[in-house]
Amino acid sequence: MAEEMEDEGTDVKDEGTDMKDEGTATKGLDFADLTRPVQVGINLTDATYRGYYRHSKPAHPDDLAQVLDRASSAGVRKFLVTGSDLDQSRQAIELAKRYPGQCYATVGVHPCSAMSFEKAPGGGEELLAQIKDLAERGKADGHVKAFGEFGLDFDRLEHCSQAVQEKWFARQLDIAIE
Repeated sequence: MAEEMEDEGTDVKDEGTDMKDEGTATKGLDFADLTRPVQVGINLTDATYRGYYRHSKPAHPDDLAQVLDRASSAGVRKFLVTGSDLDQSRQAIELAKRYPGQCYATVGVHPCSAMSFEKAPGGGEELLAQIKDLAERGKADGHVKAFGEFGLDFDRLEHCSQAVQEKWFARQLDIAIE
Protein backbone atom coordinates (compact mmCIF):
# COMPACT_ATOMS: atom_id res chain seq x y z
CA MET A 1 0.00 0.00 0.00
CA ALA A 2 2.88 2.41 0.61
CA GLU A 3 3.55 4.89 -2.18
CA GLU A 4 5.55 8.05 -2.68
CA MET A 5 3.93 11.44 -2.27
CA GLU A 6 4.98 13.32 -5.36
CA ASP A 7 5.70 17.03 -5.17
CA GLU A 8 3.71 18.45 -8.06
CA GLY A 9 5.55 20.99 -10.17
CA THR A 10 8.99 19.99 -8.97
CA ASP A 11 11.50 18.27 -11.19
CA VAL A 12 13.78 16.10 -9.11
CA LYS A 13 16.86 14.81 -10.90
CA ASP A 14 18.29 11.41 -10.08
CA GLU A 15 22.03 11.90 -9.95
CA GLY A 16 22.47 8.19 -9.30
CA THR A 17 23.94 8.72 -5.85
CA ASP A 18 25.39 5.46 -4.63
CA MET A 19 27.18 4.86 -1.34
CA LYS A 20 28.14 1.22 -1.85
CA ASP A 21 31.46 1.76 -0.13
CA GLU A 22 29.53 2.37 3.10
CA GLY A 23 27.18 -0.52 2.47
CA THR A 24 24.13 1.69 1.84
CA ALA A 25 22.73 2.11 -1.66
CA THR A 26 20.92 5.44 -2.04
CA LYS A 27 20.35 5.49 -5.77
CA GLY A 28 17.25 7.48 -6.56
CA LEU A 29 17.25 9.55 -3.38
CA ASP A 30 17.56 13.30 -3.74
CA PHE A 31 18.91 14.54 -0.42
CA ALA A 32 18.34 18.18 -1.46
CA ASP A 33 14.61 17.38 -1.42
CA LEU A 34 14.83 16.84 2.35
CA THR A 35 14.64 20.61 2.78
CA ARG A 36 10.92 20.38 1.94
CA PRO A 37 9.50 18.62 5.00
CA VAL A 38 6.64 16.16 4.94
CA GLN A 39 4.88 15.60 8.26
CA VAL A 40 4.10 11.91 8.64
CA GLY A 41 1.87 10.38 11.25
CA ILE A 42 -0.01 13.56 12.09
CA ASN A 43 -3.27 12.99 13.96
CA LEU A 44 -5.30 15.78 12.36
CA THR A 45 -8.48 13.73 12.87
CA ASP A 46 -8.18 14.33 16.62
CA ALA A 47 -11.00 16.45 18.05
CA THR A 48 -8.39 18.82 19.48
CA TYR A 49 -8.10 20.45 16.06
CA ARG A 50 -11.83 21.10 16.15
CA GLY A 51 -11.54 22.77 19.56
CA TYR A 52 -12.58 19.81 21.71
CA TYR A 53 -10.37 18.46 24.47
CA ARG A 54 -11.30 15.09 25.91
CA HIS A 55 -14.56 15.33 23.94
CA SER A 56 -15.97 17.97 26.27
CA LYS A 57 -17.52 21.29 25.42
CA PRO A 58 -15.59 23.37 22.86
CA ALA A 59 -12.44 25.01 24.23
CA HIS A 60 -11.76 27.10 21.11
CA PRO A 61 -13.02 27.46 17.54
CA ASP A 62 -12.05 24.88 14.94
CA ASP A 63 -8.54 25.91 13.89
CA LEU A 64 -7.44 23.08 11.61
CA ALA A 65 -7.07 25.40 8.59
CA GLN A 66 -4.88 27.75 10.64
CA VAL A 67 -2.74 24.84 11.85
CA LEU A 68 -2.14 23.78 8.24
CA ASP A 69 -1.43 27.37 7.19
CA ARG A 70 1.12 27.83 9.99
CA ALA A 71 2.83 24.56 9.13
CA SER A 72 2.95 25.53 5.44
CA SER A 73 4.43 28.90 6.36
CA ALA A 74 7.11 27.04 8.32
CA GLY A 75 7.95 24.99 5.22
CA VAL A 76 5.95 21.78 5.74
CA ARG A 77 4.47 21.02 2.33
CA LYS A 78 2.67 17.73 2.82
CA PHE A 79 0.92 15.92 5.65
CA LEU A 80 0.32 12.20 5.99
CA VAL A 81 -2.80 12.13 8.17
CA THR A 82 -3.00 9.05 10.37
CA GLY A 83 -5.99 6.75 10.42
CA SER A 84 -6.02 4.98 13.79
CA ASP A 85 -9.26 3.09 13.32
CA LEU A 86 -11.95 2.76 10.65
CA ASP A 87 -13.68 6.03 11.52
CA GLN A 88 -10.46 8.04 11.76
CA SER A 89 -9.24 6.49 8.52
CA ARG A 90 -12.41 7.75 6.83
CA GLN A 91 -11.85 11.17 8.39
CA ALA A 92 -8.23 11.19 7.19
CA ILE A 93 -9.43 10.53 3.63
CA GLU A 94 -11.96 13.35 3.94
CA LEU A 95 -9.14 15.70 4.97
CA ALA A 96 -7.11 14.54 1.98
CA LYS A 97 -10.08 15.39 -0.24
CA ARG A 98 -10.55 18.77 1.47
CA TYR A 99 -6.85 19.66 1.14
CA PRO A 100 -5.75 17.96 -2.10
CA GLY A 101 -2.04 17.92 -2.78
CA GLN A 102 -1.36 18.96 0.82
CA CYS A 103 -2.93 16.18 2.90
CA TYR A 104 -2.82 12.46 2.23
CA ALA A 105 -4.21 9.66 4.37
CA THR A 106 -3.25 6.38 5.96
CA VAL A 107 -5.77 3.62 6.63
CA GLY A 108 -5.46 1.12 9.44
CA VAL A 109 -6.10 0.31 13.09
CA HIS A 110 -3.62 1.36 15.78
CA PRO A 111 -2.57 -1.45 18.15
CA CYS A 112 -4.24 0.29 21.10
CA SER A 113 -7.51 0.13 19.14
CA ALA A 114 -7.11 -3.49 18.02
CA MET A 115 -9.88 -4.58 20.41
CA SER A 116 -12.25 -2.96 17.91
CA PHE A 117 -11.70 -6.05 15.75
CA GLU A 118 -12.80 -8.30 18.59
CA LYS A 119 -15.88 -6.18 19.36
CA ALA A 120 -16.89 -5.35 15.78
CA PRO A 121 -20.47 -6.08 14.73
CA GLY A 122 -20.09 -8.85 12.18
CA GLY A 123 -16.71 -9.81 13.63
CA GLY A 124 -13.11 -8.83 13.14
CA GLU A 125 -12.85 -10.24 9.63
CA GLU A 126 -15.75 -8.00 8.53
CA LEU A 127 -14.00 -4.93 10.00
CA LEU A 128 -10.78 -6.00 8.32
CA ALA A 129 -12.62 -6.28 4.99
CA GLN A 130 -13.96 -2.73 5.47
CA ILE A 131 -10.46 -1.45 6.23
CA LYS A 132 -9.09 -3.19 3.14
CA ASP A 133 -11.85 -1.82 0.90
CA LEU A 134 -11.35 1.71 2.22
CA ALA A 135 -7.59 1.47 1.67
CA GLU A 136 -7.97 0.14 -1.87
CA ARG A 137 -10.55 2.77 -2.87
CA GLY A 138 -8.50 5.55 -1.28
CA LYS A 139 -5.36 4.37 -3.02
CA ALA A 140 -7.15 4.28 -6.38
CA ASP A 141 -8.41 7.84 -5.77
CA GLY A 142 -4.90 9.01 -4.85
CA HIS A 143 -5.84 10.02 -1.31
CA VAL A 144 -4.35 7.05 0.58
CA LYS A 145 -0.57 6.72 0.48
CA ALA A 146 0.13 4.17 3.21
CA PHE A 147 -1.42 1.40 5.27
CA GLY A 148 -1.38 2.20 8.95
CA GLU A 149 -1.26 3.15 11.68
CA PHE A 150 -0.84 -0.40 12.77
CA GLY A 151 1.83 -2.26 14.64
CA LEU A 152 2.53 -3.40 18.17
CA ASP A 153 2.38 -1.21 21.28
CA PHE A 154 3.28 -3.26 24.32
CA ASP A 155 3.81 -0.16 26.47
CA ARG A 156 0.06 0.39 26.67
CA LEU A 157 -1.39 -3.07 27.22
CA GLU A 158 -4.19 -1.55 29.31
CA HIS A 159 -5.83 -0.64 25.99
CA CYS A 160 -5.39 -3.99 24.26
CA SER A 161 -3.69 -7.25 25.14
CA GLN A 162 -0.50 -8.41 23.47
CA ALA A 163 -2.23 -11.45 21.97
CA VAL A 164 -4.99 -9.37 20.36
CA GLN A 165 -2.46 -6.83 19.06
CA GLU A 166 -0.33 -9.60 17.53
CA LYS A 167 -3.32 -11.29 15.89
CA TRP A 168 -4.63 -8.15 14.19
CA PHE A 169 -1.17 -6.82 13.39
CA ALA A 170 -0.52 -9.98 11.38
CA ARG A 171 -3.88 -9.73 9.60
CA GLN A 172 -3.35 -6.05 8.73
CA LEU A 173 0.18 -6.81 7.57
CA ASP A 174 -1.26 -9.41 5.19
CA ILE A 175 -3.40 -6.69 3.63
CA ALA A 176 -0.60 -4.13 3.53
CA ILE A 177 1.68 -6.41 1.53
CA GLU A 178 -1.01 -7.38 -1.01
